[in-house]
Amino acid sequence: MNTYPEIAIILVTSHGTVTINKNTQQPYTFIMPNISMTLLNAVTPGVCNFWDTDDTNDFTEKLLKKLKDKEEVELLKDNPNAFINSLIQILKEYDIKMIKDLYTNTKNKDDDYDPDESQFIYHYDKSYSVRSYSEGDTVINKEYSRNNRNEQNESAWNFKILLVNKLGVPDVIREIRGRNNQDVSSYISFEEIINYLKNDGVKHVIFLDLSCSNFVETIPPKQSSLADIDDEGDESDKNNQPSEEIVANTRKIRSIRRNILKTAKGGRKKQKQRRTKRRKNTKRRKYKRLK
Repeated sequence: MNTYPEIAIILVTSHGTVTINKNTQQPYTFIMPNISMTLLNAVTPGVCNFWDTDDTNDFTEKLLKKLKDKEEVELLKDNPNAFINSLIQILKEYDIKMIKDLYTNTKNKDDDYDPDESQFIYHYDKSYSVRSYSEGDTVINKEYSRNNRNEQNESAWNFKILLVNKLGVPDVIREIRGRNNQDVSSYISFEEIINYLKNDGVKHVIFLDLSCSNFVETIPPKQSSLADIDDEGDESDKNNQPSEEIVANTRKIRSIRRNILKTAKGGRKKQKQRRTKRRKNTKRRKYKRLK
């Protein structure tokens, strides 16, 4: 018996990265199985998102409210793109204040300056792109993650991958990975999510990705995907020891992951420590990167 709706609406507010094959300089991809998808990317590949936790929670509440409206539900069934466009208008309203603050930061270039903010502004015209995929299409295989100790219960809707139109609004990370020890970070690939939904009877996925899309360059790992590389590291068979290059690459991936999950804004470790105190009379908001 299928437990998920035929049209599943997924909202991603976790961390996100796009892994680049160092040999080909192209992102890792996967082929869509027997399922279709409408994908909304809040930012273009290579760019961080600067959403505030309160805005994330507020948007999720508005989305849940829309899904209780009969007219909105009919629109979702008859015209998914129109439904998504209505969400984009809401999303852009949150960006107005954020972009104003980011412009101030990039203009002043003080100790709080972050070059990723400039990249966000420069590529903003490419934000909120919508693409449709069907069986056999090639999709960039992003990896999503969260630090369970610090982020799993940080807020009602943040740092999760939510199936928002199912009773209880389950977190797909927990559905697939199960209940994790808080000391263990969770990683899951786009491909795993799509296959999981397909196997539970979903016919079409509306995937709302609000996470960052920073590039991470690696040599091709021996494993089939980054999700196969466990932070704890399984002992290799003595007769099948990985090469030094694979070992180095695995360590690099783990280091990148730790940096993503340990920094307050979800990005790489900074060369300079951010100030712990903000200047008086400033109205600048702090934003958390959804990577």
